[in-house]
Amino acid sequence: GAVAAAEGAPSSLRELNLNGCEIGDRGATALAESPRLARLRRLDLAEQMNFGRMQSHDSITKAGAAAIARSESLAGLREL
Repeated sequence: GAVAAAEGAPSSLRELNLNGCEIGDRGATALAESPRLARLRRLDLAEQMNFGRMQSHDSITKAGAAAIARSESLAGLREL
């Protein structure tokens, strides 16, 4: 999942597609805290965000989105 991607991603990774992977807030936080993703420019989390819809335990909530938005490691993102 996202935790493994954050820990094992090559430091040169520019694009990461996790569409439909249901990473949840734990995965979003792992991505946000990973220095290995500092060169990431595009992160696809389509179908992950859950702001007011029926909540799945694996959806990214406002807390997970905030972790990504505040992330120094993901400051280079151009597309989310």
